[in-house]
Amino acid sequence: MISVRGLTATYRLGRDTVTALDGVDLDIEPGQVFVLLGPSGCGKTTLLRCLAGLEIPVAGSIEIEGAPLSNAESGLFVPPEDRPLAMVFQSYAMWPHMSVFDNVAFPLKAGRRRLPQNDVAGRVTEVLSLLGIDHLSARSVTTLSGGQQQRVGLARAIALRPRVLLMDEPLSNLDFRLQVELRGQLRSLMHELDLTTVHVTHNQAEALEMGDRIAVMDAGHVVQTGDPESIYHRPIDEHVARFVGDMNLIPGSVVRWSAGTAQVRTMSRTFLAMTADGVTLAEGSRCYLGIRPADLVVPAPTQAPPETCLNATVTDRRFQGDRMMYGLIAGNDTLEVSTHHSVLLSTGSDVIVHLPPDSAIAVKPSPKTRTDDDDSA
Repeated sequence: MISVRGLTATYRLGRDTVTALDGVDLDIEPGQVFVLLGPSGCGKTTLLRCLAGLEIPVAGSIEIEGAPLSNAESGLFVPPEDRPLAMVFQSYAMWPHMSVFDNVAFPLKAGRRRLPQNDVAGRVTEVLSLLGIDHLSARSVTTLSGGQQQRVGLARAIALRPRVLLMDEPLSNLDFRLQVELRGQLRSLMHELDLTTVHVTHNQAEALEMGDRIAVMDAGHVVQTGDPESIYHRPIDEHVARFVGDMNLIPGSVVRWSAGTAQVRTMSRTFLAMTADGVTLAEGSRCYLGIRPADLVVPAPTQAPPETCLNATVTDRRFQGDRMMYGLIAGNDTLEVSTHHSVLLSTGSDVIVHLPPDSAIAVKPSPKTRTDDDDSA
């Protein structure tokens, strides 16, 4: 459906040229909700704008359904208005002097993809009903809540019947409860419409809940692409492990690696851990032993093998409603543990922590960490 090859984009910052995208390759299948996830400045919005035709790449190509939209080598560049796309912006970009109906209808009356006048009302009514805001049709958009304005922006995009919908952090201006409510609704709607969607966000929970596939980005590169479960449980390196959810990362080195399983030596002992698909670890190389706070078991079950356990001391505890978070120190390592709220441990008490091997992951240091360490050596 969407093919991106070698995409590179730059911008000027004073006298310097900054690379926002550095040779990005992506394939997005029809009907997918594809999420671009990463911190501010990683290049995700630049990539979305390149797809939309709002930025001109300096290298690489973009195709949709085999039709080229951009090719820096040949000089091809299809302008935004001629691309089979629609975009929902973070700010919603409403026309404040117009009603809900007129906001949705305007691109159908005045844009390149305008409809015959007799068809506009039917199309607008259809999408407003689909999004459950047909009762707001005559209202001024300035009287709507944030969630209602978000739906109007989405309706305006969907009314164009694009082959691809681009969404640039459309939920970030909403309160937390409304964000959570709309995540599932938007995902269901995109699947109902069989609409290929590229969604940009820095919110990990939003990406995991909404995405069929996720591309985690950093410094203009796509670091890892996969389904939400593999991204969360099998991060490819330190950057993904730290950015997607909370993860304990214990420094160590590789004793042995074979077919997706590694033995990792830490300051405390040697542990067995999994590795992500496609990752190879050289014997003796630096790595991290990663495990999610919710996957640690404390106190350890009596039947847990000793080689999967650590002696630790509770340093603090934090009540989080249905969960209790504990800080632990085990030798030179600090750990975060999430337990059911009924598990009560006293600060200062000694405990035994179980690290289940099938929940542990061996990850490479991120390139930045490796570079920093090399510079300091």
